[in-house]
Amino acid sequence: MTTEGVKMLLDYFSLALRNLKKRGIRSWLTMLGIFLGIAAVVSLISLGNALQTAITGQFGTLDPDKLAIQNTGTGFGPPGSTAPKKLAEHDLEIIDSVPGVEFAIPRLIREVEIEYNDVARFSTAGSLPPDEEHLEIIYDVMNVGIESGKGIEASDRGVVVLGNDFAASDDFEKKIRVGTKIKIQNEDFEVVGILELSGSFIWNSVILMQEEDMKKILNIEDEIDVIAVQVEDEKRIEQAAKEIERKLRKDRDQKLGEEDFS
Repeated sequence: MTTEGVKMLLDYFSLALRNLKKRGIRSWLTMLGIFLGIAAVVSLISLGNALQTAITGQFGTLDPDKLAIQNTGTGFGPPGSTAPKKLAEHDLEIIDSVPGVEFAIPRLIREVEIEYNDVARFSTAGSLPPDEEHLEIIYDVMNVGIESGKGIEASDRGVVVLGNDFAASDDFEKKIRVGTKIKIQNEDFEVVGILELSGSFIWNSVILMQEEDMKKILNIEDEIDVIAVQVEDEKRIEQAAKEIERKLRKDRDQKLGEEDFS
C-alpha cells in the first residue's frame, strides 16, 4: 500500500473516532442494537438446531427400524432461511421407491412468531402429517403425552398443541390454556392441547401444528426439513440406508463424502 493510501486510512479512522465522540450515546445505541440483533438470530438458529437434534435423535434411538434423513450442516433458522439444497417432494419419492422402505414421512421444523395478549415471542414449530397412521408414529416417536385437551388429528386445521412451558410461564402476562386463541405468523389458531412436562426443554417449548397450516403461514411450497423413514425389516436397515444414500447421491450428482444430506 502506498504512503497516500496509508494516510487516507488513518484519516478515515480519525474521522470515525471523532464522529463516535460527537454522537456518543447514539453510536452506542446503534452498536447495542446490532449486538442484540446478532444474538437473537444466533439464539433462534440454536433453538432450531436443538429441536432438529432432538427429533432425529429420537428417531435414531426409539426403534431399530427407523431412519431420519436431513439436510447436512444447515440448521433451522428464522423463517426464510434456506439450505444449499433443501429436501423436497422429489427426494421423498426417491426414498419411497427404495426396496425395504415401508413409508417415509416428511416434516417441517421452523422458527415462528407467536403472539398472545399483545406480547410476541419466537418459538420452534414442528409439523404433523395429514395421515392418521403417520401421525400416530410421530406421536410415538415424540414420547410426550397430552396433559390437558387433546392431540391434533389428521383432519384438524387452524389448531395447535403447545409445549408445557406455554401454560406454565408468565411470558405473555396471561395464562395460555386449552381453548385460548393465539396468533402465529399473524394467523389465528386455537390451542387444543398442552403437552406433559418433558425432560427436554425443546419439547416443553415446541408448537405442533398440521403440515398444511405451517406451509400456509410460512409460504412453503416444496421444502422438507426431515424425512422419517420406517423400514420393513430392521435386520436390513443398514442396506436400506445405503441404498437411500446411493440414490440421493446419484440424483444430486454428488460424489461419496460430498453429500449435502445425511
